Amino acid sequence: MEGRTISIGSLSRREGREVIDAWASVPQGLGQLAQVDPGEQRLERLLSAVASDRRSNGSLLGGLFRLRYDREGLDAHVNSMLDALERQGIEGSHVSLLKAFIYVSAIEVAGLDGIDRRLWADLLGIDVRFLRRTVEYRLGTEAATARAGGLVQVRHPELANSAIRLLLARDRGVELGDVYADIVASAISLGRQFDLRNYSRIVHLSTQLPQSLVSVGYLRDKAFAIALKAARASIEAEPALLVYQTDLGSLLRKAHKTKEAIELYGLVDEQVRNFRDWRRAAPGFYFDYSLAFSDASDPYSALLCIAAAWKFEAGSISRADSGKYFVQMTRFFLQAYEETMSDRARLALAGTARLADLAMISAQDHALCVANAAAGKAPARSGLSASQAYELVDKAILLLTRDRGSQTLPGYQTGELQRKTSHLLALV
Repeated sequence: MEGRTISIGSLSRREGREVIDAWASVPQGLGQLAQVDPGEQRLERLLSAVASDRRSNGSLLGGLFRLRYDREGLDAHVNSMLDALERQGIEGSHVSLLKAFIYVSAIEVAGLDGIDRRLWADLLGIDVRFLRRTVEYRLGTEAATARAGGLVQVRHPELANSAIRLLLARDRGVELGDVYADIVASAISLGRQFDLRNYSRIVHLSTQLPQSLVSVGYLRDKAFAIALKAARASIEAEPALLVYQTDLGSLLRKAHKTKEAIELYGLVDEQVRNFRDWRRAAPGFYFDYSLAFSDASDPYSALLCIAAAWKFEAGSISRADSGKYFVQMTRFFLQAYEETMSDRARLALAGTARLADLAMISAQDHALCVANAAAGKAPARSGLSASQAYELVDKAILLLTRDRGSQTLPGYQTGELQRKTSHLLALV
């Protein structure tokens, strides 16, 4: 193979055999592939790994990483690479080559396929015109990153996962919460000037971070702390958008910080119409607010919030959205019934489940509504007409929530539910 260049992304069977022979000539060169029987099985395993990897782009990376290294071996390889990067500065920048690589890795761990070069340059504090010479070429020689159109990618997702995981044992002066806070703040700022690639996913990446970070080895509490820092950075960068307040409240709720979530939502509720995007974002805000109240065992305020979310839905609500509303409403009525054994809540469960019957929502949502109604010992719903079902639900919301009038939450008006959902019913 001396002097040959092989295109790994389109590996032929002959080239695959040459790769295997070359690896076999080096001690431990076959890595995990040594565990596969020699011959055609080994070749098929190699070709399958290369073909299945969306990043197969040479340098014996891409799909080959899974064959060369186990997790311990990969971390050792990446740790040596990080050592080398940590010692190298970037001309005209305030950060090291290591942090430049961590920015790209952090983006990919969050589930994106790379970082917009303009965003990367802004994070590094250099002109995008100098990015190739000062950063991209040097990381490329380390087999760390590659350019794909207007994006810069880590050569393989496992490299990114390993780099972020290794920060747990040794932070190297790079705090991951700050990294993600920098990314969302810079993206929001640049988004006022440019159409950044993956903009919406980047500015809301905090919502995906807990799951992403746990998957690479972070404890749940640490993952949520990092995500919350990123969510707060979004608000600081753009305080006039309600959607970022909802991102933060939702994360607080999922982190089991229910009291903090309700306090945040309460303050925002008092000024909800002052946010620039309130007409579009209010339904999502009040929907999540309702979940926070439910988590706090306050189904009555939760009902007011879910009604407010319905009220602010623009135009006609879709079947998919109505399904999630019906599910949560039956959940809140069930909570109210279990707390008070109220006949009004029991009848409302029957009414809401009947509306779910008629609204042609998804089978999963319908099953949850029926299950909640059954758990609340709701009477038979099959004989209810749509108008009777609406009346039962209307009365229940009004009567169960009347003691919540001191709150700033919008009050429920008779018929609001029907006005938003009647077009979905098979029978009216």
